[in-house]
Formats: sequence, C-alpha cells, structure tokens
Amino acid sequence: MERPNSVKSIGIISKGTNGFADEISLKSARIFEKAGLTVHLIAPLRNKQFLSLDSLADLARAQIDLVTVVGGDGTILKTARQIKGRIPILGINVGGRGILAEISPSEVEKATRMIKNRQFQIQKRTRIFARTESESYPPVLNEVYVDKVRRIRTPTFSISTPDLIQNGYELKLRMDGVIVSTPTGSTGHSYSFRSTIVYEELHALLVTPIAPISHAPSMVLPMTEINITSNDDSSLLLDGQIDFKVTANSLIRISKHKVPSLFLRFGTSILGQMKRIGF
Repeated sequence: MERPNSVKSIGIISKGTNGFADEISLKSARIFEKAGLTVHLIAPLRNKQFLSLDSLADLARAQIDLVTVVGGDGTILKTARQIKGRIPILGINVGGRGILAEISPSEVEKATRMIKNRQFQIQKRTRIFARTESESYPPVLNEVYVDKVRRIRTPTFSISTPDLIQNGYELKLRMDGVIVSTPTGSTGHSYSFRSTIVYEELHALLVTPIAPISHAPSMVLPMTEINITSNDDSSLLLDGQIDFKVTANSLIRISKHKVPSLFLRFGTSILGQMKRIGF
C-alpha cells in the first residue's frame, strides 16, 4: 500500500447501460461536490450541473486525482485498461460480486468523509500485456486467455519462460487453451476452471491449462516473461472483453506492464478477493 495524496478532483464513470448506475453516479457526484470536491462526469454520463469530460484520455488535462467507477467488475476492468498514468480507481459496486469494487452505494457518504480526511490507502495491482512480433496489445488487469479457434481440433500449446529456454526445455500440452493471470485475475476467468486463488499483492503469475488431454495443474510462477505458441490459429482474449486473432506458430510473449493499476482502499485485508466472492 502507498501513502495517500490529497484528493481534490474526482472523475465519475458509469456502467452506461444501467440506469441505476447512472442514478447512483449522479447521487455520488452531488455528495462529492457538497464535500468541496471538484466533480467531472465522464462521457457518456452527462448532467448540466457538473463539468464533463469526453473520455478517459482527458483525465490528465483535467488534473483528476481519483476516478470513481460505478458498475461491476467488467466496468472496472475496462476503465483500468483505458486509464493512462497513475490515477487510482474507487469502485462503487452496482453489479454482481463486485470483487474489485471497494464500497456499495450506501457507503458513499462515509467514503467521502474518509477521502477528505485522507483515511485511505492506495493499492498497486500488477498488470500484464501480450505482444507478438507484429503487434503489442493493451495491458490487462486480470488475464490473457490464449484460446483455440477451431472447435474440431485440439492444438498443441508450447509454454516456456526465459529460464526454461536457457535450459533447453518447454512444456508442450495438447489442450484447448491457456490462461495467464495476474493475482487479481486469479478470481476471474481462471477461477471458473477451478484454478487456485493467488494473494492479490504477490509478485507472481498464474498459468492455467484449459482442458489438457494429459492432466496438468495450474502453476504459480515468479513474475517472469511467459512465451506461448500454438500449432493452430488462436484467439487472444484480454480481460474477457476484447479479442484478437493470432496465426498458428506465432510467438506470444506475456510479461509485466511497467504501469500498475491503482485502487483506493479504506482498509487492508489479506485475501480480500476471497472475502468478496463469499469465503
């Protein structure tokens, strides 16, 4: 956790397709403004009572100190992927489990008082990104999922790290795909495949084979570059939200991104993600 700076200006982004999220966003904006904070609504959220920004690209110009995301985990993931620079996120959950969110709508007034009194911490969350010889893809907070394209074939995936390559070894498995997750993403897509949960501040990556013909468990590796190839065309799915096609035998390199995502937290909790999913 990092020591907090003062928060004077807040940007608010809403789920957009959820009328309740817009309602909570505007209610929160009024609470923030009443407390003396400058509020900017981020498009498509609009209201003539408040300043507005056309996109998250305008955060730096408007000198935004904090982005409040009103929605579920999907909205937070999308926002984290689009934010440039080191601006923390406060998630207000109006979605499902709300693993990444910090507060509920009923807690906004209390949270505002704590923000004004600097009673919070800034948590860093590791991001990763994938690249090939011809393309570099957006950084993700949760995971990179390399999935087979053709349903009627089980391709062979090769997985290696620089250390393994140095020793002349790589893991080869016939399977449907492989997920490389951050600790944050260990409660995401890989969790639905019965993978393990990784402490969210651990400096590590989780590799989860998907439907391997020869059983292979998920693996927790020290933070390193992970190289993946498939002998058939693949889909590169990022945070479960955007995907790209990768041709057969292309080398996919997955490594740590230099800029982490930042989250505003009001307390510290070991394995807080487990608590949020009901354990």
